[in-house]
Amino acid sequence: MENELRAKLIATAERCTRIAGMSEATIGLRAVNDNTIMKRLRGGAGFTVKTFDRLMAFMEEEIGNVGKASKAKHTEAAGT
Repeated sequence: MENELRAKLIATAERCTRIAGMSEATIGLRAVNDNTIMKRLRGGAGFTVKTFDRLMAFMEEEIGNVGKASKAKHTEAAGT
């Protein structure tokens, strides 16, 4: 189970870096005040449920914020 959750964190971080344009170090620093967390997770380090939840919540919010901004920009450009 831990490996599946780790894989989900890594996949979501990759998506967040691609969509939100921030590095994995920035994600870790802003989400859990640890700029090396993603590097350590990739190396197989353990993590708590609290860390998982904080990382996922931060990344999902960042991805969502980019989506909202993009939608607002398109709506504004369309004049609706």
